[in-house]
Amino acid sequence: MSEAQQVYIDGISNIAMINSNMRIDCFSFGVDPSADPESPPVEENLRLVLSPQGFLRAYEVFDRMFKEMESRGVIQRNNPNGKEENVAVSSEPLQNNSPNFDA
Repeated sequence: MSEAQQVYIDGISNIAMINSNMRIDCFSFGVDPSADPESPPVEENLRLVLSPQGFLRAYEVFDRMFKEMESRGVIQRNNPNGKEENVAVSSEPLQNNSPNFDA
């Protein structure tokens, strides 16, 4: 089995459906010593293009992971009964089982 390419992202900057495919633009924070540390520069670094079926499968996987993280207390809903919903991330770090990082 060949090794999969890995790209780190800090978030999603845009998502659109064009020609029946979902296009998801991802970003990472750049490094600029003269920039304000509270608002680092944003660099687009990846575009995912998914079929509608692929997008739905990805959504299901993210939804399962969201529920798992919520059950472990890693994230919590700020307003679970309100119309608008925000999510807060716990200050406790996740246990990283990746072989790419030292424990």
